[in-house]
Amino acid sequence: MIRPHSLQQAQGVLVSTPMPALVLPFVAWQVGTLKSWSLCLGILCVISTIGWFTNERRRRAIANTPTAKISSAPQGYVELIGRARLAGDPVMSPISGLPCSWYRCLTERANQDNRGSYEYVSTDESDQFILLADGSGEVLIDPDEAQIEVANRSIHTQGDYRYTEWLILPGQPLFALGEFASVRGDENLDFRQDVSLRLTQMKKDKSELLRRFDKNHDGEVDLTEWEAARSAAETEVTNEYRAEYSTSATNILRRPADKSLFLVTTRDLDRQLLRYRLWRWFHLIVLVCSLQTLWLLQHHPLWLGH
Repeated sequence: MIRPHSLQQAQGVLVSTPMPALVLPFVAWQVGTLKSWSLCLGILCVISTIGWFTNERRRRAIANTPTAKISSAPQGYVELIGRARLAGDPVMSPISGLPCSWYRCLTERANQDNRGSYEYVSTDESDQFILLADGSGEVLIDPDEAQIEVANRSIHTQGDYRYTEWLILPGQPLFALGEFASVRGDENLDFRQDVSLRLTQMKKDKSELLRRFDKNHDGEVDLTEWEAARSAAETEVTNEYRAEYSTSATNILRRPADKSLFLVTTRDLDRQLLRYRLWRWFHLIVLVCSLQTLWLLQHHPLWLGH
């Protein structure tokens, strides 16, 4: 199954590229009015402010969350480091056909009016769980609403189309930050209800009920014998619960309920932190320059030649 590129990831791209800082001043310069400069620089200030807070929030989440082992990870927000594995059948990339743990594929079409440029067509992602193993255990990562960043990409062209793919391959180093939960099969068990259902089943098979619990052979189950039947039902349900509980828990990493950073990446952790630091400083510099330019233009509008 394929899901489209999420809005959250598109917003991440907006605050992790210099595009707004290049495009907005160019648009203002082309129009050339004080109003256009004020509007474009105002928008740039908002984007840079969001960009600074976003990258600082991501940096702090990585820097302040200790790395845990899967086997001893606490329930809640954790940082995990391991290697990608296949969770069941391999996912096949629709572009290269390679078996992988996860893929993102961008499709673009050649622009007939502007040679050398491409128009966006679609972005597809796999939505199968990603398995991370660290030697102590395994965890299934739910990619839904995760910020997934892959260090390498490959580009293929075929006719008028260009395809770009990002893959998480089995065996690749993998870093993940999210909400850790161990889910057991016994979470939704209701002992009293299950005992009641077991007794109801016993009543339906009267011959078996009499065979097991009619000790005085009078063809009826009296109060004492019924209590024995209830005790047997409780014992049977308890033994089934024990067997269910002995089954190992399934570890899942998912989007935190408080919307904290949910990150999955193949990038080196130190480089990831450096990347967020640099983007934080970039947005701060753009914000300061934009505010200063706005102030100067408001006080010296003749600089625009009007």
